[in-house]
Amino acid sequence: MLAPTGGRFPGTASLINLVGYTPDQMFAGFKGMVMNFPTTGGGRGFGPQRSEEELKKEQEKAVTRLNEIWEGARFYARIDSAASKNAETKVPYNPEMAALLPVVRGKMLLMIEVNRAEDIENAIKWVESKKITNVVFTGV
Repeated sequence: MLAPTGGRFPGTASLINLVGYTPDQMFAGFKGMVMNFPTTGGGRGFGPQRSEEELKKEQEKAVTRLNEIWEGARFYARIDSAASKNAETKVPYNPEMAALLPVVRGKMLLMIEVNRAEDIENAIKWVESKKITNVVFTGV
């Protein structure tokens, strides 16, 4: 499994077979969109320590931004669906939103990277609130 890292939605993970010369030959039939769920546990390593209040505010801000991205993708999907019914209507291309289209439509698995118990609980609540059914939680 090759999975990108960095950012809230770093990209698509794919299962590959190392026997092959072309991407089509190496594709092993699975792909999913990776999402890094906002964590409440940052700031406990090296460097300046942040208070629980600062960590909570940072996490709330990240969840708010995540909600904005998700709602934007849902809106983009509605516009795209409406435009597909009318050949004269063109949807302005937005790469981030276009990449999330299959996930919003339930045609691609959403792989949520989450590790801490509290974050797992928050991620489950988030998935339920967004009514996402094609999801798997990943982590270490």
